[in-house]
Amino acid sequence: ANQTHRAGGRYALLRGMSPRRTAEAWLLGLGLCAVPASIALAEFLLGAALIFRIIALCRHREALFFPRAFWFWLAWAALELFAWARSPERSAGNGENRHLLLVGAVFLLVPALDYITDYVAVWRGIVIVATISSVVLIEHFFSRLFYYRGDLDPIMYLRGGGLLHHWMVYGTVEILVFVGLLELWRFYPEERWWLLPVFAINVVAILVSLTRMLWLCCLLILALHFVW
Repeated sequence: ANQTHRAGGRYALLRGMSPRRTAEAWLLGLGLCAVPASIALAEFLLGAALIFRIIALCRHREALFFPRAFWFWLAWAALELFAWARSPERSAGNGENRHLLLVGAVFLLVPALDYITDYVAVWRGIVIVATISSVVLIEHFFSRLFYYRGDLDPIMYLRGGGLLHHWMVYGTVEILVFVGLLELWRFYPEERWWLLPVFAINVVAILVSLTRMLWLCCLLILALHFVW
């Protein structure tokens, strides 16, 4: 029985979204999994998913539904838009407005993942892609540590962003990945055989990212996880 349980835990990593899911569900899942590797690719996939989602809603194949968190975000977005409208330099906020639209699109798309197994499969994909990015960051750190001979400040040439190429973007994404890892570790103990090395790689990457805010956020999240 124990062998069967362990085997089930190993094969759980291979279980994912059913091929019978809609096109927008697949594109949404791939777009979210692409976030730790490329924001541009993620935006492209989410945009394609949004097109399919709007078509499905127009044809009444899907009902319009927003998660409860959407209304809190909507209030925050309204405040941002109000501040932007009052700003004398509106052009400076165009990029942030695009990000607001992207987040709103995600709220519209999330109901396309209508099974718990879909959410878990997407989180597995995010964690795996983020771990690959963390490996790239670690390699960048140690290669510069041992082989760089320039005159730049160490914080400038040691700090990297993995596949995202910028330490601030990497840090923001890694905070969410760390939360996902903690929850997978908690609710899927049969998968710890692969979560343990993934955890180790991401922790090392967090340390060598040389980003204090990332360190503090992960420590706070870990403390809340134990208290909760």
